[in-house]
Amino acid sequence: MRNRWFALLIGVALAMVSTSSAFADTGGGGGSDLGLDAVTISAGSVVSKTGVVTLTGSIACSQDLEASVFADVAQPVGRFKTVRGFGFVSVSCLAADGSADFTLAVFADQGKFAAGTVRVSANAETGFCDVSGDPCFFDSVSFGPESIRLRR
Repeated sequence: MRNRWFALLIGVALAMVSTSSAFADTGGGGGSDLGLDAVTISAGSVVSKTGVVTLTGSIACSQDLEASVFADVAQPVGRFKTVRGFGFVSVSCLAADGSADFTLAVFADQGKFAAGTVRVSANAETGFCDVSGDPCFFDSVSFGPESIRLRR
């Protein structure tokens, strides 16, 4: 009888450990698993006259959430210069849909982007804090850096 109680106690303890691991850092690079599963950049275009890049992509989610998507774009110009830019957008994702599409604009810091190959890195983040500000929970996922071709 004592062995049964001991086995039951061990079984309950193992179940608690495996349940608590669901709240561990499983968010693809940061914080808690709040249901933000992936971010992808699928295409890009550029307006020749202004050099503004428009990226299209999506986030995948397993829980309803609001995420911020940040993207960095770099395009070599000649041997010694690289045009760089940054953009961000807020995205709402419903677990029932499983994903949400977005577009975001990227403006060059100096110079203009042109049609051709660029390197893109993206990061999506979501999070919240308790009313008191402690503790805070966050989840983040990354894309790239990957080369994509900008079309006009």
